[in-house]
Amino acid sequence: MIIKKILEKYLKGENISENLKNLEFNKAFPEIACLKNVMQDKIYHPEGDVLTHILMMIEVLDINERNENIFWSIIYHDSGKFLTYPTFKNHEKKSVEILEKNKFKLNLKDDQIEEIKKLILHHETILKLMLNNSINEESVKKLSLEVNLKDLLKLYKCDVLGRGYKNNYLELKAIDEVEKLYNLQTKTYEL
Repeated sequence: MIIKKILEKYLKGENISENLKNLEFNKAFPEIACLKNVMQDKIYHPEGDVLTHILMMIEVLDINERNENIFWSIIYHDSGKFLTYPTFKNHEKKSVEILEKNKFKLNLKDDQIEEIKKLILHHETILKLMLNNSINEESVKKLSLEVNLKDLLKLYKCDVLGRGYKNNYLELKAIDEVEKLYNLQTKTYEL
């Protein structure tokens, strides 16, 4: 199956952009292929369409940071933008619905699907915390109880770096702040 080969290449750190654009992938995953036609805000997403954004995200992480849940979260995180264009309001909820409808193709365990759904639902949470100036111990603790925070930080890093927008210093700083607070909390619990 094509997706198994693509996933293996991704986990090995190989470039898979061409694999995600080929006809076989497009036939197997039309819910992702159609994102080529969904244009985004030119300021924050100068790369243009959602599929290009996903392809850029795929290449962000080093091989040791990659895992299957991150892969599927990247692939599906903005899939709901097709259904919510042009406002993209609640696109993360629609993305989860699309993942749920297509989960049989992914050959994943139920607990993996649940983790991926949480990552998709929260993929903009760090941005929202940053914009609301509410990155603090309490918000990080609450978020870590809802989602695998380490994977969420990786997904958000991909989201930030996987686009043409270069003025991303504040978002990268927010990732560092959340990670530091989380690491402090986990060290405290270990003592």
